[in-house]
Amino acid sequence: MPQGSTKNQLIAYARNQRNWFQYGTTTPQGTLWAKLQNGASWVWQQLGLGAAEGKKQAEKGADSLKEGATYAKNRAGEQAQKAGDKIKEEL
Repeated sequence: MPQGSTKNQLIAYARNQRNWFQYGTTTPQGTLWAKLQNGASWVWQQLGLGAAEGKKQAEKGADSLKEGATYAKNRAGEQAQKAGDKIKEEL
């Protein structure tokens, strides 16, 4: 450091030297630990997105199943009504 540096400049320089010695870089974002944390958070985020998509697909399937069941129930009711009407006609 040049002569006449301020206290804050000296503190910043000392921090950079400590980071360089401890992590091999002067920026905390460049550390291996920070990269691992960023990678882990990305994976966690992707898993969350996948789970949300799976939930959405499950809800879509459930709605489709309910719709099909309702349709089948209505058709069965119609057929029963027709059968009842046919029996009444024959009598």
